[in-house]
Amino acid sequence: MTLRTRPAITARHARIALQNVVALTAILGSPVDVGAQLSHPLPVARIDSVFNTYDSRATPGCAVAVLRGDSVAFRKAYGMAHIGFGVPMTTATTLWIPYSETRTFVALAVATLVRDGRLSLDDPVRRHIPELPAYASAVTVRHLVHHSSGLADYGVLEPAFDLTDRITDADVFRMLGRWGKLVFAPGSGTMYSNTDYALLRMLVERTSGRSLHEHLRTVLLDRLGMRATRIGAEQGSVPGPHALFHEPIATGWRSVLRYRISPVGGIAVSTNLDDMVRWARAVRDSSSGIAALLASLEGGAPESARRTGFLYGVYPATVSGQPSIEHRGVGEYKYLVRVPSADLSVVTLCNAYPGMWTFGPAVAALIVNRADTLPPPNMTALAAAAALPTIPMPTTVLQRYVGDYVTLSGREVGLRITLADTMLAYNVPGGRVYSMRPIGVGRFEVVMTGIAIFHVTMTDSERTPGGVLLTAREVGAAASEPDTLRRKVVVRTPATSSAALRGLVGAYTGDAIDVTLHVTVDADRLLVSTKSLAPTELRPGAKADTFRFTDYDLRFVRDATGRVTHLVLDASRVKGMRFSRRPAAAG
Repeated sequence: MTLRTRPAITARHARIALQNVVALTAILGSPVDVGAQLSHPLPVARIDSVFNTYDSRATPGCAVAVLRGDSVAFRKAYGMAHIGFGVPMTTATTLWIPYSETRTFVALAVATLVRDGRLSLDDPVRRHIPELPAYASAVTVRHLVHHSSGLADYGVLEPAFDLTDRITDADVFRMLGRWGKLVFAPGSGTMYSNTDYALLRMLVERTSGRSLHEHLRTVLLDRLGMRATRIGAEQGSVPGPHALFHEPIATGWRSVLRYRISPVGGIAVSTNLDDMVRWARAVRDSSSGIAALLASLEGGAPESARRTGFLYGVYPATVSGQPSIEHRGVGEYKYLVRVPSADLSVVTLCNAYPGMWTFGPAVAALIVNRADTLPPPNMTALAAAAALPTIPMPTTVLQRYVGDYVTLSGREVGLRITLADTMLAYNVPGGRVYSMRPIGVGRFEVVMTGIAIFHVTMTDSERTPGGVLLTAREVGAAASEPDTLRRKVVVRTPATSSAALRGLVGAYTGDAIDVTLHVTVDADRLLVSTKSLAPTELRPGAKADTFRFTDYDLRFVRDATGRVTHLVLDASRVKGMRFSRRPAAAG
């Protein structure tokens, strides 16, 4: 699970969530002339405060380095590499950078093969990978690099695909073959798809005759001195010291012992801060050849790819008004942030997701701005808030708070509370989600950044429409007025009444997907499950027979007699996934 925080409760926080600026303007002040700033001493205490929530023996950890040009101006580790074993984080600890974040490395491997004349960006992919279905004959290597292939994401084609599910290359070809079509004509659009970079990994290995790691080690990593870096390594085979990834649960944190066992897992990177400092130097150094290799891939990129940042995991952004470059994925793991005008690079590695989308930009902004002249946040209040113990709460209690929340007058603000595993999650506009750590009866902590904590109180209220009041207050802010929302009233249409829900129960088998969805009823809740998905509530949609779960919209379809014959799933990356209803078993 990832976590995030407080959303469009106010216009200011909506702007924060949607622009990924981490409240930096409010915290750090207005943009200033960069050239005049870099001679100032680093605001070390303020940098420490960014990582406050990860700086204890009871939390995962982070390692951060700040480079001015090629010189390391700040290097420090916080928190734990392994909480249970009491192993602290160090700058030599290797950590995991997940899948979409590592596309830059895969793209570089492709570029080296193109440079050496062993591959062309305009080669049809099926020339090198004939197992790819014939309907993808027009897909080229260039399309894969720019996510403009139109190939369906194999992870979406398996609803509720779990991180620990083992999916082989052959499984991917089987899934694509059964699906039988492209989402759009190659080159006519862009859509993030794990399939694209899984195929590029296969392409590099088949063309070079060695693993992706061995190819990159030979042509790049050894030359840069990045000897602790491994591409696509099973976590158990990474030589120590290595920090397993952690995820939040109701009682604190737990280690993720396994990562995605699938083709896209073969591009994940394990590395440490010291190696990533070498990487940051090489990225800014024209003599390394990295910038030229990446630039060689840009030709023919659709405008939509440039606009949405689908160019191999390198995204344009801003830090306090200054143009910046973020090395990240479609998620939040920003492991390198560069501000070229200040010749500034910030490397951040953590063994957990929460806060990762904020840390690098926050540190960069502290340095770009005159941080020494700005009032600090109330760190005493923040430290006291972060030290509150986690109070486990039964899922039956947490379930009471699930729903969409609106202002007291009924105005939509885009906030949704969901239940994921044993934690409530705070869903905000733009797709961001923040975990809600229980700290008391009906009380939760939500962390937006290392220096912004919100306390959320959920109160049962029979006199309030929706039955639940939500009050959120920013901890440590000079003037923090609480925001109060109420749960939105869901009007049950006849199609979603208890009796009607029972008419939707059944097993639904994918017409072009090898998955069966099991729809059941528990009291007045409709649930869906698969072999990988525990029973999950289907939340009613705006129209009859429409529902939503995880990242999918679900619609039941009826025949002329009113009997449900099938359902259709739509996701952001693949739409129109049809599942036919099995006949009920006799007796």
